[in-house]
Amino acid sequence: MTSANGQMTATVEVLKARDARQPASSRPTSPKCCFCLKAERVDHDERRAEGRTVDSGYVDRLSPPMRPDPHRAFVLLVASACMLIAATGCGSDSESDAPEANPNPRSAVAARVVHGDRFFGFPAISGLAVRTDPGELSADLPGFYADPEKAVADLRRDGFVAGVGRTFKSEDGPDAASHVVVQMRDAQGATAEFERQIDSLLHLPCPPGLECEQETERFDIPGIPGAAGVNTKQTIKNQSGSLHPDVLRADVIVFFHDAFVEQVFLGTERPNKHRAALIRAAQELYQQGT
Repeated sequence: MTSANGQMTATVEVLKARDARQPASSRPTSPKCCFCLKAERVDHDERRAEGRTVDSGYVDRLSPPMRPDPHRAFVLLVASACMLIAATGCGSDSESDAPEANPNPRSAVAARVVHGDRFFGFPAISGLAVRTDPGELSADLPGFYADPEKAVADLRRDGFVAGVGRTFKSEDGPDAASHVVVQMRDAQGATAEFERQIDSLLHLPCPPGLECEQETERFDIPGIPGAAGVNTKQTIKNQSGSLHPDVLRADVIVFFHDAFVEQVFLGTERPNKHRAALIRAAQELYQQGT
């Protein structure tokens, strides 16, 4: 190790002596080596991580906390090695050669979903569990897709990235609200998911073990291009001893932008009475995501 350090020091002194003999204007500019670029990025990321403040709510549950590498000696060693290689260079002077890290899909989806503990006055009964597998998302949202198995297969085919659903429910009745965000690989996949959600709303499954008849009606959503509003009414037939009400009514709004699809659901005894509030909520969510 002593011999290697001596050789390194001697080589550095030779380079310094050579540069001292040349006028400043004629000295060649040594290209940055690939190790030097990597070392600069590591040091920059460490400083940024040290100064980062994170929301201790959803961020900590979605991804492991970033911590600086304690082995800064390694960075110094790499920088010293670059001094030896700089005379010949080992790569391009542009940092664009290194691929950028892909954005964290969990964070992108979590940033769009409702964060509060209440929605339309109902308390949350689910957290912020972001799913990167469509099967897990479908299991979190029973009844969301008319045909869950087919929907999961189609989501994988169309480029599912991540999704999250939050449910808010009345403490003394069947009334409920929900907000679901799904991210696809691209806008084409989002269009397919948008149509899949609309089709599911038009063919909602009956509550387990019950028979029902369904009626649907569309309504307009101003201020959100391409958005769809669907009013659903399910009449339960021949139920005896069930806790389900005889009629289930809901207003639902589905919209998409870029690769994201969002659905806002409000099920109440008289959803038409609260439609204006539902539309305002959807408009606000759309504006926050664009």
